[in-house]
Amino acid sequence: MTAYAKANYPLADLLSVIAYDDDKKYFVMDDNSVGFSFLCRPLPGSDGKEGDQLKSVMKQAWPAGTTINFNLFPSQNINSQVNSMLRMRLGCEDNIAHQAIKSRASYLVNGTLKPIDDYSGIKVREIHVLITVVMPIDDVLPSEKEIQTLSELRAQFDSTFKSIGFAPQALTNHLYLEIMSSILNQGQQASWRDRMHAEAEDDKPLKCQILDYDRTVEVFSDHLKIGDTLVKTLSVKKFPRQTLQGAAAWYLGDLLTGANGIRENCLISFTVYFPEQQAAKDKLSTKRQWANNQAYGPLLKFVPKLGAKKQGMDDLFKEIEEGEAVVRCNMTVVIFSSDRDRLVRATSEARNYLGIRQFTLLEDKYFVLPLFLNALPFGADRKAIDESYRYKTMAITHALPLLPIYGDWKGTGSPIMQFVSRNGQLMSYCLFDSETNYNATVAAQSGSGKSFLTNYLITAYQSAGAQVWVIDVGRSYEKLSKAFGGDFIEFTPESHICLNPFELVQVYQPEFIE
Repeated sequence: MTAYAKANYPLADLLSVIAYDDDKKYFVMDDNSVGFSFLCRPLPGSDGKEGDQLKSVMKQAWPAGTTINFNLFPSQNINSQVNSMLRMRLGCEDNIAHQAIKSRASYLVNGTLKPIDDYSGIKVREIHVLITVVMPIDDVLPSEKEIQTLSELRAQFDSTFKSIGFAPQALTNHLYLEIMSSILNQGQQASWRDRMHAEAEDDKPLKCQILDYDRTVEVFSDHLKIGDTLVKTLSVKKFPRQTLQGAAAWYLGDLLTGANGIRENCLISFTVYFPEQQAAKDKLSTKRQWANNQAYGPLLKFVPKLGAKKQGMDDLFKEIEEGEAVVRCNMTVVIFSSDRDRLVRATSEARNYLGIRQFTLLEDKYFVLPLFLNALPFGADRKAIDESYRYKTMAITHALPLLPIYGDWKGTGSPIMQFVSRNGQLMSYCLFDSETNYNATVAAQSGSGKSFLTNYLITAYQSAGAQVWVIDVGRSYEKLSKAFGGDFIEFTPESHICLNPFELVQVYQPEFIE
């Protein structure tokens, strides 16, 4: 894995996914392993229950060598959302409101390349959570028993993810290409920007269909270059001593102010490796015995950290004795940028921001390519666990709060209106998606943009063919009414306007008259 003799690589030589079985719903890798994956909607917050639900599916007896990879990926690919927004206007009058929505679509697409404002520096993005399970097999192709085991695990994951609220979408060969292309083909000239869905070809391996023809992987001492995109990796040296479920919602940025965070394109990868349990526990028992002997000996007076080491071992064995599995975990942050200065600045910002969250991250040098490949979906290499020295031993309970499974709210679903969250998430919103009523209140301090938001609401619904009535004190919407060809009615003592709803009644019922 580490013995590379050249500096430029065809990407297909470095990836492992060969094919996808559409009937049994699993991927085949070239290292005697099979796997499945789900594209999930990030959780907008935590109620504390998702940790227990994930624990129930992860604490079962996994085959030794199984890896579960959690990828949080803010993608530039917002084609689906923009296409849906424009598709809702098909058949509607091509008026000024329709043109305004088309302009907004272009604005959002351009916002994936350049920050939409100078203050926050955020770019428009679609945040995905990709959860991948890879299981080793005895031969090149899986046996019927191995396929059955994989199918049962896949069904359990699917059921658990639905109950959590992930809205899981099983990864197919087409969706795999679309996601991987969004990760590896970035920039204005990326092939996926034609807004067409990716379609896998059956006559060549999947790993050969990902990278655009005008790109290759160039390796430098401290970064990679894929086409015109520069890539740098950061590895977690130390995790927080204490954390809680839901704290990972702050990985991408400050939820309260939006002033700090990871603003460049990134990929946050958390890999969970399941070793052979009995051998791992025996090895840990030996280490625990050494830690106990040192903590109660004369060395403690000179090396106070020995007490903390003993406490850590006690915490680990407390979970193991309750039936927890021993796992080895690694967390990698990948930063993408279009130029060197922005890459260096974004890397520093990521280190400082996550440092506030008690993570100690170090830049990777002379080892960037293997770590980058291991951070990709289906990329975790079992041989790299010992060779990379990046994996930490812990119980599943300790790993759960660290999983990157949270992101900003994506809205109600229907893209009548499109907003951008504090961390760049594209939010689709429609008043009529509510299951109760369709009312809304716009409240903010003076000068914050209440009228601007209301104008956008009117424009969005007008462009979709809706009829809009506005009752206003003043003349705030007079110009908008004229622009859309509407009627502006002013109520004054001189206007002599009569609004008599009873004139509309054609048939009078006796009980109504009474």
